[in-house]
Amino acid sequence: MVVDGKQPSANLADAHEPDFRAWFTLAVLTCCAVLAYTSQLSINIFVDPIKTDMAINDVQISLLQGAAFIVPVFFSGILSGFLADRISRRLILAGGLTLWALATIASGLAQDYGELIVARALLGLGKGSLVPVAVTLVTQSFPAAKRGRALGIFFIGVSIGPGAGIALAGLVYESVQSAQLVTTGVLAQIPPWRIVFFVLACPAALILAALFCIADPADQLSEGPQSADTGRPGASLLYLAIFTGLIVVSFTDNAAIGWIPAVFSREFGYSVAEAGSVFATVAIAGGCVGPILGGWASDRIYHRWGAGGRLAACSAAAGLLSLLYLSFLLTTPMILTICLLLIAILITSIGTVGMVVIQELLPDRLRGLGTGLTYSFGMLIAGNGPTVVAMVNEWAYSAQSTSLAITTVCFPSALFAALCLALAVSLHRATDSPDALAANFQRVHRT
Repeated sequence: MVVDGKQPSANLADAHEPDFRAWFTLAVLTCCAVLAYTSQLSINIFVDPIKTDMAINDVQISLLQGAAFIVPVFFSGILSGFLADRISRRLILAGGLTLWALATIASGLAQDYGELIVARALLGLGKGSLVPVAVTLVTQSFPAAKRGRALGIFFIGVSIGPGAGIALAGLVYESVQSAQLVTTGVLAQIPPWRIVFFVLACPAALILAALFCIADPADQLSEGPQSADTGRPGASLLYLAIFTGLIVVSFTDNAAIGWIPAVFSREFGYSVAEAGSVFATVAIAGGCVGPILGGWASDRIYHRWGAGGRLAACSAAAGLLSLLYLSFLLTTPMILTICLLLIAILITSIGTVGMVVIQELLPDRLRGLGTGLTYSFGMLIAGNGPTVVAMVNEWAYSAQSTSLAITTVCFPSALFAALCLALAVSLHRATDSPDALAANFQRVHRT
């Protein structure tokens, strides 16, 4: 949409060019994301050693990986988002980083299952602060016309963090175990998995120091609608439609990736190693390409059509995503692998662009809270995706077709997400009139 024959987005881009400190902020926050996921997921590589040392079962391990961590993340994400709109975001991030670093050390010191549960809960409380606060920082460090690429870089850290975390934890574990790095003294009696937790907490000190050097521009780049705009008819429904669409897309992501290795091993005869290799390749490639491609494309779209164009792109991508979930019905592993790569690219692109749209449409005083709600509910709801697929497979297909169960769950869910985002496009057109756009542009241009 244009105003007075000019594209507001282009002028806004010229109003503020990101400086070195903005890019430094982005680099530090991306490193934070990788470290956070390393701390979170390193426990997955130590399942058997922890079971042996603590004499616990798979169900208890699953609680460490799931509820003990996700529930604290849910509440922490909402609280951190709320505080990000009111107090220094550097302090929130520093507090969260300190807490998850200490919790990582506590995981290595835990003497029984109860202590390990507490350590995981504290880790979740600390890690939950990252995304809501980091996204608002990046948003206000970069102009709207370049925000997609900036958030795309940050979400690369979020996307590749899980794979990088597990790989790094495994590398450190093998180094401690096979090379026998600790051979004398008290440390020689400590199991290698405990030492790994101590090692993984060390980089937090460097990142913590860097956090106090990052930019926290507060309201300097106030390009989102002001608080008065929230009273426009349909505004609340607009935000709800966007939140719902993004959360459902995240749900389909988790529902599928929880069972992709099982599809290749059960239905195509792949070994565990081969299935894991396919999954890792798709996840890492999609996690690198999707955020950058989505961010770059969204910035191009913004220059031409504004925030509404970004919403329309998300809706179209979700519609295509629903069709790609039908690929699980194919019997050729090569074609399925290609489709899975496209799915990974689309999901990470939608997540990146959707978060940019939320930042642009929410009032300044609600950006942190809106991001926290989206992230927290996404974590809580999406975490149940693999369970829903398992239940459908068990009840509808007698546990005989994992791929059909994935399609049954993900195809209609992605289609519903596309419809929610399409509704958001319609509501955005109705609530964001040319006069409102012009007033918003003139206000930002004056600043």
